[in-house]
Amino acid sequence: MVYVRRVDKQPLTLIVSGRLWRNGLVMQDLETRSYWSHITGVGLLGRHKGRSLSTIPVVQTTWSDWHRTHPETKLLKKSREIRSSAYEAYFKDPARFGLFRTEWLRDQMPGKELVHGIAGGPHSLAVPDKKIEKGDILWANLGERGVLVIRTLDSGVRAYLAATATRLQAGPVPGEYADKETGSIWDLNRGICVSGRRKGEHLEALRVTAAFWFAWSTFYPNTRIVP
Repeated sequence: MVYVRRVDKQPLTLIVSGRLWRNGLVMQDLETRSYWSHITGVGLLGRHKGRSLSTIPVVQTTWSDWHRTHPETKLLKKSREIRSSAYEAYFKDPARFGLFRTEWLRDQMPGKELVHGIAGGPHSLAVPDKKIEKGDILWANLGERGVLVIRTLDSGVRAYLAATATRLQAGPVPGEYADKETGSIWDLNRGICVSGRRKGEHLEALRVTAAFWFAWSTFYPNTRIVP
């Protein structure tokens, strides 16, 4: 997830606090010493308790897939090459679910199943990663709102409000989709109409969080799995 690090016009410098909440990382800002949830972006303690950081939609994919469809991308260069992860053994062990015992929806999916989570108010959805292929469009309900979920050509999973997306079908070019009402062509990598009557219109994007099932269902126990 990516957060806008500005609250009340004040830029915040966010660091790893060394604390965990529900087995999730807790951030701390240097300016007010407030604690923030890495998963939800909500202030947990301090001056900003109860506030929420604004988010920027982001996708989890490979560099090759991303660069193929976004060749103009600027790359954040690391100060040194990282060849391994200290968490490699943890990722591979299907029986390890964080440091502390938490309650999650064990009977619905294996704990280390990767899902793409979408939350809105009291409602939430989870799309199993293995259930959505490139080009697939899934339609679901997030409370009373319709949602379109798609894995685009860069392998990223994105979600848009269906009210702005109308009903889309595969277009003449891979990666483009046509709406049935006007025949307008949409680029769902960017969520924008590129030709037709609705050219220039944008879809309203929703935040999608890639997480293990045990972690997502710990924070969102009322979540519904999109088949």
